[in-house]
Amino acid sequence: CGPSDVTFSITSLMKQAAAGRWSKATFGLRAADESNDLAWKQFSKQATITTTYDHRPDMPTALTTSPATSCTATTPTSLGLGDVTLRAGVSDPDGTTSPLTANFTLKNMASGTTYTQAIASTSGTTASALFSRTTSSGPFTTLTAKTEFAWYLTVTDQDLTSDQSK
Repeated sequence: CGPSDVTFSITSLMKQAAAGRWSKATFGLRAADESNDLAWKQFSKQATITTTYDHRPDMPTALTTSPATSCTATTPTSLGLGDVTLRAGVSDPDGTTSPLTANFTLKNMASGTTYTQAIASTSGTTASALFSRTTSSGPFTTLTAKTEFAWYLTVTDQDLTSDQSK
């Protein structure tokens, strides 16, 4: 047999190294049976390891609404039947290497119904979602009385998801 590439996965070891914040790792390559002439292998001095890493996006910060509301108010803020824009800062420790999606969820506290908008975002920016009273399938279409809503969001980088906003 002529020379050929040999590949194998070290994913589980690299996950351990990342989780344990190892400063280095040592790998050894050997034949399955070093005493068997037919099993003996010679390895290139130009071996390479390719690692792709990813961190979870950060929990969203600086949550605001327009019209303005207070998240810590004892009595919920009354807004009327207008549009509501939700905003939050989104970031990823990996920077802008992958696109982010901010998943804004508005929850009707009386019915438990949720309405989610997925908004394309970039790390280090403020993402926003408009919930319009004129949308035919939106959260405000069937309201006949004062209704309390809550909202939250998560951020995903297509592989990993942040903690839910508080």
